[in-house]
Amino acid sequence: DLVEKGVDEGRWGRVVNGKSYALFPSKFVGSAVSVSGAGDSFTGGMIVGTLRGYSLGNCVRAGLRAAYESLLSKDTVSDGLDAANFSEKELSDWGPDFVDFSH
Repeated sequence: DLVEKGVDEGRWGRVVNGKSYALFPSKFVGSAVSVSGAGDSFTGGMIVGTLRGYSLGNCVRAGLRAAYESLLSKDTVSDGLDAANFSEKELSDWGPDFVDFSH
């Protein structure tokens, strides 16, 4: 995983000034209803994934899923968030672990 092995230069990310960067894709939101709470929701999703022992990719996907739901809701915390949204099966539909930069 990225934290243990670092970025594979040219394939999963970039090393710039000695720091590793990786890009995790998300679904396109379109027109956000409200941006209030999206960052907090992302953090909450990451924590859920971490507590469930998910891979780094699924932890990020859980955060992206929570932020996505928040952006589409008038409420700070979307009513669309529930435990089923954060199963590893559900999160697998949110794309690859990393963007492949080698192409």
